[in-house]
Amino acid sequence: MNNMLQSSELKSACQRARDEKGFTSFTDLCVVDRTSDDSRFECIYRICNPKSGEQTTFSIKVPEHEARVDTVSDIWPAATWFELEATDLFGIVFRGNENSTRLLTPDDFKGHPLRKDFGG
Repeated sequence: MNNMLQSSELKSACQRARDEKGFTSFTDLCVVDRTSDDSRFECIYRICNPKSGEQTTFSIKVPEHEARVDTVSDIWPAATWFELEATDLFGIVFRGNENSTRLLTPDDFKGHPLRKDFGG
């Protein structure tokens, strides 16, 4: 099941999924770059209920000019590393994630190498 949400709905939907439905395990965050779309990026979150084995996804569209999303690392601490990776590789900033460590590129690296227009 994929639940397309507005960015403003993300935190409350994730909180309910964890607290009311038992989705206590954060599995993945991936980003899709659609250069021709008004909302260039799509963040896709995968979570799991370890007791039932059920998995679900949430996704939100993120416009390039406002590439900012609320963190879910306060709900699932494991999301921290996935958010750092998305920041490093796509330039999406996760509000509330205080860690600014670059994971895959050097500190002086310019740009975001997984953007489709990188280097072009």
